[in-house]
Amino acid sequence: MFTVNLVAQTTPVKIEDLPQTIIDNVSKNHPGYTIKEAQKIQTHESLNYRVKVTKQNSEMTLLYDKEGRFIRKVMVKSGTLVKKSIVKKKT
Repeated sequence: MFTVNLVAQTTPVKIEDLPQTIIDNVSKNHPGYTIKEAQKIQTHESLNYRVKVTKQNSEMTLLYDKEGRFIRKVMVKSGTLVKKSIVKKKT
């Protein structure tokens, strides 16, 4: 028997270095939101992007795969600790 230890390495990413599909998704599906910051999350098995977007008093963290395909979002309202996780159904 063996144990697998998954360690994620997080690296900041410049907005202009994000895959264009991520920038297009934010623009199309989250109108009025602006990309505030982004990170690349690398594990032994996968590469994902975590993108923080803001609009007035709301903030969302959007997750994308290495190809820039949307995975899910976490809504965080300013001034609260409540997080709402929304999983997108595959179509």
